[in-house]
Amino acid sequence: MLKAYKVFPGEIPSDFGCLLVFAESNSKARSTGYKGWPGSDSEYLDFRAWRQKGFDRYSSELDKPACFETNDDLPDDWERFFDDEVY
Repeated sequence: MLKAYKVFPGEIPSDFGCLLVFAESNSKARSTGYKGWPGSDSEYLDFRAWRQKGFDRYSSELDKPACFETNDDLPDDWERFFDDEVY
């Protein structure tokens, strides 16, 4: 089953933004997020993956791992995953 993760470089998502990644494990989410990250300034070891259990409900709509860069990339009926507040 795919689980939702917020993946980002740095200490907290608001430093550089984040991706919403659906993957089977934390390490797969980090790898997917690293590969999908816009730009190449960060090293793999700088990336973190925080579980976002509230977004797991959307995983049933996906048939494979997925990575969303912005809220605009999400289907219209999904909640936003990132704004100026860290949550």
